[in-house]
Amino acid sequence: MDETGLTTVQSKPSSIVAQRGKKQVGALTSAERGKLCTVEICMSAAGQFIPPMIVFPRKRMKPELMDGTPPACAYRCHPSGWMQSEIFTEWIEQSVTSSSSSVSNPSLLILDGHATHTKNLAVIDLVRQNGVTLLVLPSHCSHRLQPLDVSFMTSLSTYFNPNPGRVITMFQIGAVFGSAYITAATPEVAISGFRATGIYPVNRNIFSDSDFAPSDVTDQPLEQVDANRECKFINFSYLLTRWRWCNRCSAHGASSFRSKQKKCKQTEN
Repeated sequence: MDETGLTTVQSKPSSIVAQRGKKQVGALTSAERGKLCTVEICMSAAGQFIPPMIVFPRKRMKPELMDGTPPACAYRCHPSGWMQSEIFTEWIEQSVTSSSSSVSNPSLLILDGHATHTKNLAVIDLVRQNGVTLLVLPSHCSHRLQPLDVSFMTSLSTYFNPNPGRVITMFQIGAVFGSAYITAATPEVAISGFRATGIYPVNRNIFSDSDFAPSDVTDQPLEQVDANRECKFINFSYLLTRWRWCNRCSAHGASSFRSKQKKCKQTEN
């Protein structure tokens, strides 16, 4: 399971045909920033896809937003267009129903460590009741360990064209995404994603030593702490006194620490 963002403008320029040897090649890009919506996508190692969910950057839902979207697609609205804890909980309920997961038919859900996933008690209780085990990927590793990032997202970005010859809005982005999703969501793409990450079939040697080379830059030995080294203590009495002055003088409207001291002393006198 993973999330991706869709914008109403083209995020990267398409291929440009130019004369060989030309040093400067021009390209037309949109000056608009566009609007962003979030799509929740999930696929299995057997090549199956769970109906996605689209979060539109709106306060209210309109039926026109659903035109051309994939079958059984879920829709939610939020002013930011980003995934929220409550919306993610609703999507988990939908995915549990679609996958027929239960205690007698358990399943494994691989996801990243986003706060809406890992710091959501409602989701944790829900998956426990339905036999779903959450496996959170380590930080900065999803580009190699997340099957969706390895296979599906590349195909989706290839077929997703947010500018089919004219300016589009959120009312047309559902149809553009639906066409790209149906083309990219094939069993071969899902199976190859799990195979390339070594998740299924299990391949512990899928990554070579060169894949871990970038981590050597930050792989530094920890500094040995000397037990006999003198420790420096903070003057907690000064901090406590200052904290008391600030709390007592806030009610008197003082703007600075020294003015607070002066006003409080006048109040005491």
